[in-house]
Order: sequence, then structure tokens, then C-alpha cells
Amino acid sequence: MSSGSMIARLVAATAVGSLAGLGVFSLTQVTSRILFVVTGGVVGAVTVLAVQWYRRLAQLTEVKVTIPQLSELTFAVNNDSRQVAWRMFVETVTRVSTQPLVGDVGVLREALTSLYGLFATRGRR
Repeated sequence: MSSGSMIARLVAATAVGSLAGLGVFSLTQVTSRILFVVTGGVVGAVTVLAVQWYRRLAQLTEVKVTIPQLSELTFAVNNDSRQVAWRMFVETVTRVSTQPLVGDVGVLREALTSLYGLFATRGRR
């Protein structure tokens, strides 16, 4: 590394450190509502950055299902499969057949027809 490059990095680091120190000092001088607004904004920004960082690192790319003494299946996970899984989830939880039939409320035939309709749904978008 050349001495010119080292000096430039040292000057840049000093400037960034000075600005960070000035920012911290300014925040400690702020009171009342502005402090809450600034703190909320910083917490929100940090939260968004943390979620994006986690999503990049914890990206599910494939799922392996092993059935002992029979087979092993591997499923690739992409945006299309996520959308299909979400649609299936919504279709399943909104069916009458997934809700308990209590006492005189609901008809068993309607619940079974709803369940049959879940599997009869194909290719709809």
C-alpha cells in the first residue's frame, strides 16, 4: 500500500469519526419530541437493515424430505413455489372444513364440500 493511499484513508477515517462524534454529541443535546423522533427513525432504519441482512443470509433454497426405506425428495424453493405455497395456505385456512363444528353451528356436508373443493381447485390464478 502506498503512503499516499494510507494518508487518504487516514484522513477519510478521521473525517468519518469526527462526523460520527458530532452526530452523537448533537443527539445528546436534543430533548423532548425531537429526541423520540430521531430515536424512532434510527431504530426503524436499523430494523429494516437487520431484516434485509437476515433475509440474505437465511435464504431457503431447497427442502429435502426423506421417507425412510422408500425415497428422498428434493424441492427447489424459488419465488414461484413461495407464491403457490402461500395460495395453498390461504385456501386451506379459509375453508369451513378447517374450522371446528360446534354444536348446532355449521353443516357437516358443507364442510366436506369445502374440503373437496380445495383439492378440485387447479390452475386458478
